[in-house]
Amino acid sequence: MMINFHGRTTKAKREAITAAFEWVAYTLMDTETASELEIDLYYKKYDDNNMNQDLAGSCLVIDEDPKPWLFEVFINNTLSDEDTLQAIFHEMVHVRQYATGQLSENLMHHTWKKKKFNKIWTAYMDRPWEKEAYKLEKVLYAQYVKEMK
Repeated sequence: MMINFHGRTTKAKREAITAAFEWVAYTLMDTETASELEIDLYYKKYDDNNMNQDLAGSCLVIDEDPKPWLFEVFINNTLSDEDTLQAIFHEMVHVRQYATGQLSENLMHHTWKKKKFNKIWTAYMDRPWEKEAYKLEKVLYAQYVKEMK
């Protein structure tokens, strides 16, 4: 797994964020899938010219493979440490969903486990991949905190 970190923070914070990404990748995915990932991680404040200021994070697929391995993940650097970890875990659930072929998308639709969902008409919280990510971010956070004690 390769993580290219973009953003300004302390060395300790950068290392902690990178460690959380690695931990969750190998927790969610088999070793082969996790080790093939390349993630450009953007740790910065969202602004009006970029994305929604209230957004905790986002995940973008960069390559066109049916099971992609190149991603851009954005994490809002104004979050608390707990919220940062939960955002990392949430976005990495999406990375796993894309990397394993559970989730794909085109201009008009997301495809989740072979079922199409219209991007415009499917409300954010009605999307099953988002429901899974919200559920797992909390489970993964509790597991991470327990293991790091």
